Amino acid sequence: MLRAIGAILIILACASFGFLAERRLSLRIRALSSILPALEILKAEIGNLLTPIPEAFLFLSCNAAAPASALFSETYEALAKGGESFADAFSGVLREKAAKSGFYPEDAAVLNELSPVLGRYGAEEQSAKLKQVICRLEEARTKACEDHDQRGRLYKTMGIMLGIVLVLVTL
Repeated sequence: MLRAIGAILIILACASFGFLAERRLSLRIRALSSILPALEILKAEIGNLLTPIPEAFLFLSCNAAAPASALFSETYEALAKGGESFADAFSGVLREKAAKSGFYPEDAAVLNELSPVLGRYGAEEQSAKLKQVICRLEEARTKACEDHDQRGRLYKTMGIMLGIVLVLVTL
């Protein structure tokens, strides 16, 4: 009886690793899917309405989907406290929150390209940079979806199979 319970626990523990790996892939897709429409809105706010960056980030913190809304909210709060430039505030938030939000380091690096441009240059330059970042993040989302389709089930299956192998070896 104890062997059976131990075997089940080993299989479940190993399977959980596979499910966690698949979940990380899903979280990246969710993060990229939430940030892309928000960046489109930001581009429109800056390019068409000439909205100042803090006001645009406040708007997005209320209207963007999670987890992107958290990035905008944290950046707005850092700007509201004062003492920090937009570039420093946005870079700091990305360093602290990007991984927790599901972004991979390369996604955060692409987003961080906005920090020296937003709020410093004219509306056309800011819109052009936003368009470039949006295109790169759309490519990353497409790649993330393909990775999830190819590897998601593989990670789950490999976790379960590893557990079964470990049980067979220990018996």
